[in-house]
Amino acid sequence: MHAHCLQPGIRANMQESSETSIVERVQRAGSIVTSKLDSRPRRLPDYAADNAALHALAKALTTSRNAMLQTLVDTALALCRAGSAGISLHEQQPGQPETFRWVAASGQCARLVRHVIPTDESPGGLAFRLGAPQLISSPKLVFPCLSVTEPDITEELVVPVPGTDGPRGALWVLSHDGQIQFDSEHCRILTSLADFAFAALNVADAKADAEARGGSRSGQKAASMETGRGNSSLHGLRPDRLPDSASTVRVSHRHVLDAGYTV
Repeated sequence: MHAHCLQPGIRANMQESSETSIVERVQRAGSIVTSKLDSRPRRLPDYAADNAALHALAKALTTSRNAMLQTLVDTALALCRAGSAGISLHEQQPGQPETFRWVAASGQCARLVRHVIPTDESPGGLAFRLGAPQLISSPKLVFPCLSVTEPDITEELVVPVPGTDGPRGALWVLSHDGQIQFDSEHCRILTSLADFAFAALNVADAKADAEARGGSRSGQKAASMETGRGNSSLHGLRPDRLPDSASTVRVSHRHVLDAGYTV
């Protein structure tokens, strides 16, 4: 039976059952180790690296959607010193199961860009259901959809990407080496980047809308407003300056400074 043919109560019960199964299954396996983020020694912030990341992200707001997302995951990889990083965006077709598409990936898993996995059988789906960042130990043992990843994964830190009507996706980093363990500083960085992803995707949507309107003044204004919001999502980055752009989608140095971010 197709999902759209089900009565609302039945759909709700199925969703509740799905949410319960993924959370309980991973909890029973003992794979959720999120509490370790705070118990581990916290690495000191690297403000020089943060500043360089801000410049790259600010410039990326004036590029294509794909280029912007690639810059985002490259930044996550570098700042978290991970083995792999990526962003998965939520997709759903009428009558079909919900899925995640890896729209950008970096590091060891770069070759898996465009990979599609079921939402309810993925770390991103777990973060969706719990509504918070999650640290997962040996995720391949509890998520068969990750069997295609090589080398092995010792840890995954995954953070929901906010959306207007619920999470829009998930931003994640992987450790392929037992010597690399994620802590609360990594979580703070990834959460800030996930907030930026939300705003940056809105920028991309506004730019596409502006182009569809043939560069109308209202479309350009919407894109410019979304770019300002994108800058305000760069938590913790302390720039000395930001690159300027002559495009209609401009980067606002003042918005970032006023936000007081320190990635």
